[in-house]
Amino acid sequence: MSRKLGAIHIAHKGDVDPNTYDLAFVHQGAAWIMAEMLRCSTKISMEEAGALIEMVQAPVGTCVEEIDGVRLIHADVSARVEILILLHSHFPDRVVVDDIRRTMSGKSASSIRGRLSDLKRDKLIVGDGSSGYRLTSPGYGVAVKEIEHLDN
Repeated sequence: MSRKLGAIHIAHKGDVDPNTYDLAFVHQGAAWIMAEMLRCSTKISMEEAGALIEMVQAPVGTCVEEIDGVRLIHADVSARVEILILLHSHFPDRVVVDDIRRTMSGKSASSIRGRLSDLKRDKLIVGDGSSGYRLTSPGYGVAVKEIEHLDN
């Protein structure tokens, strides 16, 4: 059986859905490939390359779950941080407002609009209501720090 897990296509023999073990394998494999590419292109040691890769990775782990196309944030955070985590999980793609509302179904539409406006004013996100929103580079950094904070 073959199913799509995020942007990665994972195949199993038989009737097995992709799971967190698959995701962990793909994540670690991608980190190894990036470390090798970095090591080869910069002539640094594998340990140094691995340390650099670790510094830029902030996997969302179990705080984001996708069910039937809706990503749920399993963390007790403010609406602002919830939006940052959601956009991080989609990065670099844009997320349309309807998808943000489905994820944040417990929050009012006006609260969501207000947080989006605040994040845009602070240049942490770009976009609009019709094309959707995505993180800027500084926004990505803030999202990573918030996600790392959840792990502590």
